Amino acid sequence: HLLITTGDIDNNVHPGNTIHLANALIRANKRFDFFLFPGQRHGYGDMNKYFFWLRADYFCKHLIGDYSQDIDMIELNREIEMSGDKKK
Repeated sequence: HLLITTGDIDNNVHPGNTIHLANALIRANKRFDFFLFPGQRHGYGDMNKYFFWLRADYFCKHLIGDYSQDIDMIELNREIEMSGDKKK
């Protein structure tokens, strides 16, 4: 399993390069997962916490093989709102 992520305004690795990689993988009939963070640069800025949990969920499922639980982004957002932490 391969997870590819990029910010659409990444100025370190241009998103076009990531799209070229995706194109090559498709042409080679390889499976992968792709996630684009809108309005984000290389470190995903205010979406970094979202990326952390996305990656944790992906690794648990595809590297460890634990499919018993899903990361519930809605519940995470509810916890953030209740704690008063506005950094998502």
